[in-house]
Amino acid sequence: MNEHLRAPLASLHLAGLALAMHLALACALWIVVPTPAVAAGLTTGALAAPQDDPLPEGKFREDVRKAAAIGDQQAVAVLMRNNPRNTVAWILTTNELYSEGPNEALTKDMDMLRVGWRAAFSSSFFDKVEAFFAGLRPEFRRTRIELRNRFNELQAAFDRILGEKASDDRTARARDMSLSFESLGNGFREIGDRFYSSESFANSGYLVDSTVVGEQGDLVRAHTLLKTALDERLQLDLEDRILRNLRLDVARLEPYAVPPDDGVVGGASESTSKLPGVALGPMSTAPGTFEPVASMGAFERLGYAHDDVYMVWPSIIISGETGSVEFGGLKDGPTVRRTGSAAAEVLGTDGSVSEVPITGNVELVTTVIGDEATRRPWAFLMTVPTDKEQYQGFELNYQPTKTQMILPVAPAASMVFDIGGTRVRVVDENMDGIYGGPETTWTFPGVVEGEFQIDVDSVVVGAAKRAVPFSELMRIGDAWYRLESTAGGANLNVEAASLRTGKVKLDMKGVTPHSVIVRGTGALAGCFFDLMATKGTAELPIGSYQLVQGVVREGKRLNVQKAMFLGSGGRAIFSVQEGKTTSFELGAPFDISFKADVDTKTATIRGKSLSVTGRGGERYHRLWGYTLRPEVTLRKEGSKKGGRPERMPLVLDQSTVIEKGMEVAWYPLDMVIEHGLDTDAIEIQLTEKKHPLFGKLESSWK
Repeated sequence: MNEHLRAPLASLHLAGLALAMHLALACALWIVVPTPAVAAGLTTGALAAPQDDPLPEGKFREDVRKAAAIGDQQAVAVLMRNNPRNTVAWILTTNELYSEGPNEALTKDMDMLRVGWRAAFSSSFFDKVEAFFAGLRPEFRRTRIELRNRFNELQAAFDRILGEKASDDRTARARDMSLSFESLGNGFREIGDRFYSSESFANSGYLVDSTVVGEQGDLVRAHTLLKTALDERLQLDLEDRILRNLRLDVARLEPYAVPPDDGVVGGASESTSKLPGVALGPMSTAPGTFEPVASMGAFERLGYAHDDVYMVWPSIIISGETGSVEFGGLKDGPTVRRTGSAAAEVLGTDGSVSEVPITGNVELVTTVIGDEATRRPWAFLMTVPTDKEQYQGFELNYQPTKTQMILPVAPAASMVFDIGGTRVRVVDENMDGIYGGPETTWTFPGVVEGEFQIDVDSVVVGAAKRAVPFSELMRIGDAWYRLESTAGGANLNVEAASLRTGKVKLDMKGVTPHSVIVRGTGALAGCFFDLMATKGTAELPIGSYQLVQGVVREGKRLNVQKAMFLGSGGRAIFSVQEGKTTSFELGAPFDISFKADVDTKTATIRGKSLSVTGRGGERYHRLWGYTLRPEVTLRKEGSKKGGRPERMPLVLDQSTVIEKGMEVAWYPLDMVIEHGLDTDAIEIQLTEKKHPLFGKLESSWK
């Protein structure tokens, strides 16, 4: 098979790269660009003034360079110690510039600042900044710029609202602004920017604190947000006034982050929960019983690839006629070995061998994973594609050859537990080998660069026909529980929970979603809920939530059109308040997001940059069955009328797909327009008259 055909599916044997990317997102230190105005901390009910340095920035840098030039390291350290804000700003900008292109002057400044910081403050702050920028990915730089620009705009509004007199309108705007800052905090945290995430969460918390909005404050939420800001800032190893103020304010609000007063749970006299507003009973351990899921249609599942369209499943790719490959994405996972032209077997970690049925149908394969201490049964579904497979409208040959075998795989492993007398099935949907494990983040064709598909495990409660996401807090029957996966998910720790709840009502226009998965923020980050599980209105623990991932799907079995939507950059968020119903708006009106390169003669619209964006800031990716096919209109900036529309070119033949890779089948091709306007000050609009999923699409002029 042609080497270019390796691209159609996310290869699990190469999934270590995607997993490493996921870990990089989770473990990255932070992205640093000095904020123009450091967010003022609040403490003991009053605004704390920004920490001013005695020297202006220019004078400070001049004096440091003079001291360094004559080798007076003590003077350098004293200057830095007395001017901490100037020092931090200099370190941030120098590291950023150095990472983009080092030169002799920047190298000299880096050495001077590194030595001076260590002498002045004895912390690892500089080392963390330097290490982060050394490994900073290009797409994260672009995302950071977008988030930073939004932060700067919001920061100016934050400063204005603090100076206004109290009013109901001010309180309402402060609450909305708090949600926006929380959204930014989640976005910055997702790309590892501890500095800006801390700033954002702090502003978000103070906007609902009594110090700003008086008696209308939400002190439980304020504590959660400020505690998150504190936790983020502690990662910086940067002891500044903001950090000290956060410590004081978190301690001040601690009494409000207590469990509810509506009685004890399961005989507990007090809660040891770290979740705000949650009381927990004694912990018990529920052992699981392995029970594989024999078919994809055994119950209604939530993920984008959790249906019969196996051409978008992740796949195992075995090179050669007798090659083997480890099942990617798992720690201590099985090995898949090809044993013939149309034969394969799976080797479990206990030495067991399972023959893979090569029938052309979707087959169930059981095996064993884990090391000696965590060994447990596991399973997956697998099929062998044919020589006539449909992929985005193209017929391609996927049957095994002498050079490789492609085996699409899907989740089939589950453990069954008894919780409070209710049968609970936990499914390893993300195929990481852990029943009820953390979410996984992957790259797939059709997802715009810099964004990632997120998969979570699921739970089938009782005789339900539809799964729900596995969550740290779950409602099972009439009771709430806290669940914790142990021993790779072979067991569950279970605690009865008493908590405060509110409701959220999904308001999604223009499309009918199959699933809308949200997760809590801050202390509730382990809590996932599908808003469509209860037809759009859900009862959730109080707190803040953000969109993780959703699916729009029309049609049945192999004849479906579908898309996945993500809460990109933490923009789609809402807050749940006790006893109240919150509206969460997604969907239409839609926009088309795109990137273009423009000069005085031509405009190039980048096909792979296209995605549909909804009113909640959600972004729709992986349009299966009908890609975007927009027309492009150009006009000179300031004009009211555009030129004649031109349709973006599509892939029209199989040879182009094979030559350029399967990624091009998900988008229109790049389009170069010779506009003849003799200026690069032009605006572009993309339109599509009638998309099967979204209807009429019309982008903003950009």
